Amino acid sequence: MGQELGAAVDIFAEEYAIKRNETADKGRTDSSDSEKRVLARKNLERRLRSVVLARKLQTIFIRKNQRSMRN
Repeated sequence: MGQELGAAVDIFAEEYAIKRNETADKGRTDSSDSEKRVLARKNLERRLRSVVLARKLQTIFIRKNQRSMRN
């Protein structure tokens, strides 16, 4: 559970950095910066989905383990 919290903190810190850069870059029209932001956002979403999936799998494994211990 501690690893999940650490991963979530890292994800949100990265998201904060992306948003901070977006506000700093409002005056720019450079397409490469825009592409970088899009790629960073997609990467962030992918990591977040991975964390959610890991939580779901952990819940499933815990339940399965508890059931097997009862029998």
